[in-house]
Amino acid sequence: MEQLMLSVSETIPPLVRVVDDDAQVRGLVTALCTGHGLDVESYSSAEELLSRIDVRRPGCIVTDFSMPGLSGIEMHERLLRCGVQIPIIVISGNLDVSTAIRAMKNNPVDVLEKPFLPRVLLNRIESAIERDRIIRQDSAQSTLISRRLARLTGREREVLDLIVAGYPNKRIARALDITEKTVEAHRARLMRKLEARNAVELTRIALKTGPVGELQPTN
Repeated sequence: MEQLMLSVSETIPPLVRVVDDDAQVRGLVTALCTGHGLDVESYSSAEELLSRIDVRRPGCIVTDFSMPGLSGIEMHERLLRCGVQIPIIVISGNLDVSTAIRAMKNNPVDVLEKPFLPRVLLNRIESAIERDRIIRQDSAQSTLISRRLARLTGREREVLDLIVAGYPNKRIARALDITEKTVEAHRARLMRKLEARNAVELTRIALKTGPVGELQPTN
């Protein structure tokens, strides 16, 4: 059931969100995208996008840097503060070095300077959509792992941390003052609860949760 829930968003076609105060530019970018089979929505300002955006819909944002009100980069910074990591392509004809650096620090951001060929923009859009797919896939995987880890008892998490630290059963038993047979039983339950097929996969799952604990084996 969990895997089915995570895969539902993959059936939704990506959406290119075009944000520009220039209606002609919005029309040109929209025509380029629709001509290549992409769904598009256009917005005349960053504020309009922020008030209407459905962050559950995959895709990307194509925006002008300089607009009345919020700039394209400021709009993206607001999205990031809300935890939204939709890739953005910032288009500008006069982007200075300091602003470009600011934009590039806010991953995932791509900067495209005018003038550009339509094919170049389309390639950037396709790359941004792929980045969004990967971001959403990683996020879904992290959520799934967190749900599985929530099934563990405190003792099982201690055993898991020491497994990740590279300790064999004998040293884990000494560190936790339990028998090796008990460690083996905990390992079996960990494999089942985390749905890991082998020790390597068990370790990979655990490493996605951050640093291991501070337990140290006794001598």
